[in-house]
Amino acid sequence: MVSDQELVVEFAGLVVERLAPEEMPIFSDVTADYFAAEERVTERRRRDEPLGFGVDLALLTPYVLAVSGVVVQFLGSLATDLVKDATKPVAQNLVRRMLDQLTGRPTEEAAIVLDPAQLTAIRDASYTQACALGLPQDRAALLADAVVGNLHRNTQ
Repeated sequence: MVSDQELVVEFAGLVVERLAPEEMPIFSDVTADYFAAEERVTERRRRDEPLGFGVDLALLTPYVLAVSGVVVQFLGSLATDLVKDATKPVAQNLVRRMLDQLTGRPTEEAAIVLDPAQLTAIRDASYTQACALGLPQDRAALLADAVVGNLHRNTQ
């Protein structure tokens, strides 16, 4: 799996290669210094000490690395949104299959079985939502138990 830092370095390398190719021979060293300084700055902020990068800011590379971090985060968020949109129909189909199981409608696909941890998470979410809607705790617990009981009975 690729780390965010690796993506930042790769993207920054592309930008530096285009804007300041003369820095490419020292790009790896400047990158290492930049990330080492970033760790020191983070430590100092926790201890409220003055900042100090120790990286030559006359170079373009440190600026490109800083901007590349923001770009990689933005692209990551964009990719996450695209994946959510692309998988939404699949998720909706799975929910349809689960509801078909609950109602006893015939389906050609294998049954979807919820494990104990999933059932517990559903119960907790049901209980929390019922309480948030103003249902007394005992009634909210009864409702949450009924929801899970119905799911468990019909997905075995």
